[in-house]
Amino acid sequence: MITILPIDYYCFRDVLRSLNKKLEIPTYSDYPNSINWKFIYSDESLLTNYSKETIKYILIKLRECKFIESHGGTNKGTNVVTPEFIDDITIKGHSFLINSTNERVWEMTIGILHNMGNVSLPAFYELMNRCALIISQEYMKRR
Repeated sequence: MITILPIDYYCFRDVLRSLNKKLEIPTYSDYPNSINWKFIYSDESLLTNYSKETIKYILIKLRECKFIESHGGTNKGTNVVTPEFIDDITIKGHSFLINSTNERVWEMTIGILHNMGNVSLPAFYELMNRCALIISQEYMKRR
């Protein structure tokens, strides 16, 4: 039997929001704008409710879904590399971030998920995009 860890959608959004705030701070390395993942964990009030392991797992998923660009990291005997330094949020990541910070879009998406149950991250991303489209179409009809 395969064990699949559920994605905490709130943590997913909060990690991206934290990265968005922190990546504006210049750091000194070969990658001028990169930040160590531990920096966002230790210095971010949005993430105090999540464990380090949860945040690391979310960072791995963010990288796999191409929401962030990262380098470095260790695998500690597994074939999964935890991103050590986050370099940037991709266009796809920014799209998710913009839609997820719109409270109407977020509440509609989460409301649908409560009725459906867990879905994959690509399905979650697509659902959020569709909710954003529905809300924008409603707005256009009222104009």
